[in-house]
Amino acid sequence: MPTTAPLTPRIVERLGQLILLLASPHDGEKVAACGAILRTLGSAGLDLHALADIVRRAAAGETPPKPANEAPSPQGEAAWCLRVGASTLKARERKFLQDIAQARYPLSAKQRAWLEAIVARIEASAR
Repeated sequence: MPTTAPLTPRIVERLGQLILLLASPHDGEKVAACGAILRTLGSAGLDLHALADIVRRAAAGETPPKPANEAPSPQGEAAWCLRVGASTLKARERKFLQDIAQARYPLSAKQRAWLEAIVARIEASAR
């Protein structure tokens, strides 16, 4: 399986829209939707096997594992929080995490503390 990039809320929303297109009564739309699903997954470094695993885990009530890096990057932690705890986040927290997930600069002490607090809250709720 390819290396996975963070599944951003935008990618998740797009996949949801495309999966619904598979119910179209028009075969051409179904085929186009399949191609678009594969392209969208590919842009996130995923394939159909990864999508099936995500669906299986969600159905079982499992949360995706946190990145297994020894010292996870702030970007990786922010992306994990967006994937796992998106429904529990306030709009301000979501915006903060989206900014951090794309940031290419070191975090300030205040930003790091806020990120750690969000990660701890999501880890506790995932148990």
